Amino acid sequence: MPRHAPGRRDEHADFGPDFPGRAPRRPRRRWWLSLPSPILAIAVLVFVVLPVVWPETEDVGAAPSSRGDFKLAADVTAVAVTPDGGRAAATGRDRPVVVWQKGEDQAWSMRSLPEHMPTGSRCLAAAADGRTLAAGNVDGSVSLWDMASGERRASLAGGTEMVLSLAFSPDGRTLASAGGDTKVRIWDVASAGPRATLDLRGAPATSLSFGPDGRQLACGCEDGIVRVWGDVGRPDAAPLTFVASQQVVLAVAFSPDGRSLASASLCGRGIDVWNVPEQRSRGFLPTRGFSATCLGFTPDGLHLIAGEDDGTLGSWNALSLSRQAEFPAHSGWVKALAVAQGAPAVLTGGNDGYVRRWDLVEVLSGRPRR
Repeated sequence: MPRHAPGRRDEHADFGPDFPGRAPRRPRRRWWLSLPSPILAIAVLVFVVLPVVWPETEDVGAAPSSRGDFKLAADVTAVAVTPDGGRAAATGRDRPVVVWQKGEDQAWSMRSLPEHMPTGSRCLAAAADGRTLAAGNVDGSVSLWDMASGERRASLAGGTEMVLSLAFSPDGRTLASAGGDTKVRIWDVASAGPRATLDLRGAPATSLSFGPDGRQLACGCEDGIVRVWGDVGRPDAAPLTFVASQQVVLAVAFSPDGRSLASASLCGRGIDVWNVPEQRSRGFLPTRGFSATCLGFTPDGLHLIAGEDDGTLGSWNALSLSRQAEFPAHSGWVKALAVAQGAPAVLTGGNDGYVRRWDLVEVLSGRPRR
């Protein structure tokens, strides 16, 4: 299935220093290396250190503006939203997990959860009960939090590699976690104990999505293959495989009826949509940028929403696979997306440091009220 327009150069290609037909160049002396060391030190302080330790941003976790924006003041790596849209969570690189909650007066309150030490969290998932939040940590553990009280319910110790993705089953009783150790761990949420381990045979999983029955699990992997287990309770059964790309799969999402599966790959220039029962492609949805980075279906299954690497938030008709709307949502990559399954709310996070809450009508019409 084509990924690039005919005759168009892949702008991500890297030919390297030994590209044939070029004579090696003598390295040139960099003038700035000969500057006095105090001047160089000041330049590094002003242009490198201060933007990191003293960013020109609002307070971390500030209450949302009237437009529904939350400022995380960091590269947002994950977002989560409860089914009713009343609670939201986000985390960023080297930042704690922040939880926002809407009160009876419709005002939002904010709390920062105690940071998982020493390295923090990288991915999030919210359960169907509207309270339980799972945070995947850099040290390979998973923390279960009560979003209402801010208390840690349990810590799930499994692998030793960074947790890259989490997914709750639709009923919230089962949690899947995956990281760099090529294993997908299945947990019982009530007991905080392990149920099963799926072996990806050398291909780390970067994205997870449960089917509507809570048994099917899709795993997007670094080798460009999407693996689908028909029953996570039978880890020895061979998964279905869908070859999406030769690049890492960034996101997967099951449709609410479990028949369709969407996947997006790095530099894939679009989204693959698969017919799972028939094990075939339904179509390919071109994107504006090089990559769709995050995906989600609307609760009725009629629309697919995706964030892209150029900051675009787009939507497609999930039946006809036609693009219906798009608009610039962030000034950088849309790094994370969550669709509330019981309310018309969509949450996005970008590497511009913003977490934004959109009304579903805004997203599907392409007319944000901002």
